Amino acid sequence: MRVTFEYQKKNLFKSYSSFSSILQLGLHEQRGVLSYDTPYFFKTRLNSSFKIWKEYEIYPSYKFDRTGIGESVIKEITYNSYIITSLNWYRTKLTELRIQEQGIDTMYKPFDTASLSLSYVIENRDDPFNPTKGDFFSSNIKIGFPIFKTDISFYKFFWSYQNNFTLFNKGTFSFSIRNGFASGDMSITERFFAGGIHTFRGSKNDRLGPIDLKTFEPKGGNSMILFNFEATFPFTIIPIDYLYYSVFADIGNVFPKSSDFTLKNLETCIGFGLKYKTSLGPLRINFAWNLGEKVEDNFIIQIGIGNVF
Repeated sequence: MRVTFEYQKKNLFKSYSSFSSILQLGLHEQRGVLSYDTPYFFKTRLNSSFKIWKEYEIYPSYKFDRTGIGESVIKEITYNSYIITSLNWYRTKLTELRIQEQGIDTMYKPFDTASLSLSYVIENRDDPFNPTKGDFFSSNIKIGFPIFKTDISFYKFFWSYQNNFTLFNKGTFSFSIRNGFASGDMSITERFFAGGIHTFRGSKNDRLGPIDLKTFEPKGGNSMILFNFEATFPFTIIPIDYLYYSVFADIGNVFPKSSDFTLKNLETCIGFGLKYKTSLGPLRINFAWNLGEKVEDNFIIQIGIGNVF
């Protein structure tokens, strides 16, 4: 949950360009962004955005401060698909680390990242916040490359696909797959994590996958795979508009290295939940059972907002 304050000034310099300042405050993140947006990029008809930002984020295994600068260009391919190209440079400082220090993951020792990323998105859902039909696809390639001596280098690829079908007239069946691989000098801030109400509901936040054997905190990994299946129906027993119930199954895992990736060692959970649909996505309470034999918690209750996918 976060609160966002935004001020925007449109039609700068008697053009369609705009300037905006954004402040986001939440329990686990604070972020300030200055953005200059224009429908042209070097006189070419492309939507572009130049940003300067400062952020502070909290995760189960670490906290970090980050300051960055970047430029993004958006190219529409069709009415429902587009490409985003981004060039960013940012400085990161870990202010808390609950796993053993290793490599660039050192407390209060800043490290720099210059990255080039390319994303491709296809949106065919009837409603991105409460979809009942249609599919969605996204993919992202991110390359960290050295500009200065302190910059780190890495390669990261992630893609996801979601599809939604009408089920028994008023019901909806949804499934998704998320998959990623990475290599190089991966900071904990760049690695893959899963676990929690938005990924794998059979474990607590970020706790699916590698755990530090000394501190028992999640370390993340360089590869991951996740499948989500969910059927949602109106809750007819209680006559409240927008109240639904769902049954679900999640399957997946996070692996330390890309070479460790295998479909043989996947965790599975099943469960049910209640949803109350809002314009920002459903308010949800989920009850999940982890079917693994060697897990921290076999039964978990989680509350959140937004879809799991």
